[in-house]
Amino acid sequence: MSGAFLDNDASLGVSRALGDEETGHSPAHRRGELTEVLDLKLDRATWEAPSHPKVEVMGFEACRDFFIASPTSPVGEAFE
Repeated sequence: MSGAFLDNDASLGVSRALGDEETGHSPAHRRGELTEVLDLKLDRATWEAPSHPKVEVMGFEACRDFFIASPTSPVGEAFE
């Protein structure tokens, strides 16, 4: 699951190019103002498809905590 502000065309373009699908909209605060985020999801089958470009992640350990869902998150078990 990911998301991007509706006016962030660059981020949305990358997500769509990777195969993310829109799942809805969520309210979010940015710089003290209420706005919307487009919610996105990339399913495992799309990610593992042979046409998907190879992706190498570097420096993940340094920011690992930012990517791990909390124990109360509905997807928390997926990261354990």
